Amino acid sequence: MSGALAPIKLVYVNARAALFDLYGDHLRIRAGKASVAALVRLLAPLDIAAPAVRTAISRMVRQDWLAPVRLPQGPGYALTPKSVRRLDETAVRVYRTGSAPWPGRWHVLVFQPVRERATRERLRADLSFLGYAPSPELLPPAWPGDEARAYFEQEAARLLPAAAAFVDHNLDKGVH
Repeated sequence: MSGALAPIKLVYVNARAALFDLYGDHLRIRAGKASVAALVRLLAPLDIAAPAVRTAISRMVRQDWLAPVRLPQGPGYALTPKSVRRLDETAVRVYRTGSAPWPGRWHVLVFQPVRERATRERLRADLSFLGYAPSPELLPPAWPGDEARAYFEQEAARLLPAAAAFVDHNLDKGVH
């Protein structure tokens, strides 16, 4: 046995996820912007091809995560206020020490079923990120959680015009 470790080969890295990691972990604290050429160069070691980087950037612009900017190095993209908020929330979750005490309240979102698959999956991912979990016993879908008021006010209400949110201070006391 030689003692040397075999190199690990990454099978697949999602370009969009890699861009979020790059902006969140490295570029956010360095003005939050980079040229397209730099983004392609930085993601090349992960075997993410230039067309995949450009496609992911285009989608992130349409979703309001990135905004086009002119940089001395050429065309580039900067974080939007929406993405800065999300990356700040993510950093708190990833790097927090200890856990916050439960405030004794449940926030519940109730909404009509979402028929469009892409909207439904985006909504599911966003709500899960915020700590919500679906409650299959409730119809229409209800997502009990504890941090989503800002998300609901900014994003869910736009996606779900027939949605409602409420806070119940009695659920923890066994009062229904």
